[in-house]
Parts: sequence; structure tokens; C-alpha cells
Amino acid sequence: AQERVTTLGLQLKPIIVSDIGGSGPSSVVSGPLTWDIEPRTGLAWGMVIRRGITESISAEVGINRVERKYRFKLMDSDVGYERDLALSYINYEIPMKGLVFVQLGRDLFLNNSLGAALDFFPSDVGTGDLELEILALRRTWVQVAFEANLGLEYRTRKSGYFYLGATFHNPFSAVADLQTRYRTSTEERILRNRLRSAYLTFDLRYFFNERPE
Repeated sequence: AQERVTTLGLQLKPIIVSDIGGSGPSSVVSGPLTWDIEPRTGLAWGMVIRRGITESISAEVGINRVERKYRFKLMDSDVGYERDLALSYINYEIPMKGLVFVQLGRDLFLNNSLGAALDFFPSDVGTGDLELEILALRRTWVQVAFEANLGLEYRTRKSGYFYLGATFHNPFSAVADLQTRYRTSTEERILRNRLRSAYLTFDLRYFFNERPE
């Protein structure tokens, strides 16, 4: 039984590259310039505290560090210029969710959860040099996101809980304004876009075993 049981868990969540939530590859074209934006595999990790409310319903709150990675490619067809830059964008999350469990066997449980998260963006980030520079300018320092999760959990009597699942995390709007500044010997061009940060993760969790009150 999980009623009135509080457990502490650790989680590791590789980010799966996908078009979900409008966060897939995109391009901006301006005259001879083409700017491609390609999300790469990232990583989220952190901890979670779970509180059992009834035998089948629990609540969770946690904190995660999230690193999103991107590849940017600029092409100038007039001069045959082509260059790639990589950018990492880090933020922190506080997810709060309600969970419903379905028991599949003595120690095996299926769960589904829904909730919200507060996403915190500590700073703007950028990369490049005088010739080509890319900036991600945060739109706000905190934003609300929707979060849903589905997973399987195996509960041992002495060794804790082992969990495999997937999470969809979707901020309600773009999280940053992207700006690419491209300089030649005769002119400076600026390309703009918005960075959307919805993502899908593969979740690995371990919960320490705790006794009911």
C-alpha cells in the first residue's frame, strides 16, 4: 500500500528529438541567407518527492535541471558561405503532478500523471564570434508548462522502486527569441526566430523504500 507513504526519488531523463509541440527542425530564409535550426539530444535530471494520498492516487513535486542542445547552420548562397554553430540552453523546472496507479501484479504498477511545471530561465545565452553570432534571449524568467507522464513501476520490498516511463513537457509559449547576426566586409544581416521548448523524454527513476506512517 502507498497510502500516507512519502518516498524520495532520483530521475534521469534523456530528451528525445521529435517534432512534438512544434519543437522540431525549422528554417528561416531571407534573400540569399538560409538559417536552419535543428534540435539535438539533451538531458534532464533531478529529484522528486512522492506522497501517497490513497492506495491508487499520489502527488509528486520535484526539481530538474534541463539542458537542451541545438545545431544552427547558416548558408549564404551569394558567396558560398556555410557554417555550423552549437548552442546549449539550460533551465530549471519545478513539476507538480497528480498520479493514478493501476496494479498489474503483486509488485508491478502502471501509472498516469498530469500536472503543471514552473520553468525557470536563469539567463540569456549565446555563441559565435564577430563573423557569426547566435543569441537566445529569454522572453521571461519563469513560465508555466503542461506536463503529462506514463510509466511502469516495479516495487521491491527491500530495494526500493524501479521506474521506466515517458514524459511530455510543453511550455505554453516560446521560451526565447533567437537572433542570428551575420557580418561580412560590407554589411551586417540579422535573422530572427522564436525558440520553442516542448520535449519528450525517456524516464529512468529510482525511489528509496519508505515505510507507511
